Amino acid sequence: MPQDTKNSSLEVSAAAASVAERVTDLVSASDDQPEAELLTLENARDDDALAQRLGNACRRSPTRLVVWQQDHEDGDHVPAERFFSFGFRRVFECREQDCRHVLYEYRLSAYKDPPDWLNARFWAHPERFDIDPDEPDAPGEVHS
Repeated sequence: MPQDTKNSSLEVSAAAASVAERVTDLVSASDDQPEAELLTLENARDDDALAQRLGNACRRSPTRLVVWQQDHEDGDHVPAERFFSFGFRRVFECREQDCRHVLYEYRLSAYKDPPDWLNARFWAHPERFDIDPDEPDAPGEVHS
C-alpha cells in the first residue's frame, strides 16, 4: 500500500512539473514571438467580473497573453467558450488528480485571418476614377 501512495504522489508531482514546464515554455520569448504576459485564474467563476478582467488583460497585452486556468474537478469552471469569445485559443489541457489545468493564448495578430476577398482585387480601381462609363471609347469597354 505505501508503494501505491508513493507512486501516485510521484505521478502528481510529474504532472504538476509538466504543467509548470509547459507554462514556462509558452510564456518565454523566442525568435518568432515576444514574451507573453501571464494571467493565472484559480477556481474562477464565470461572471461579469471575469469578462471584464479578460477584456482588460487583452487590451493591456495585445501582442501576447497567456491565461492559466486551474480548477478543481468537483467545482464549476469557466467554459472554454468564454475564452473563445475574446479571441483566445486553447493550447494545452490536462488533469491531475482533482485539478484541471488549461492554457489559453491570445495574440491580436492571430485574432482573425483576413478572408480572401479582403484585398485590392475586389475594391475600387483608382486608375478608372476619371473614366466615364457612358463614354464610347472608354478603355476596356467591349463594343457589341
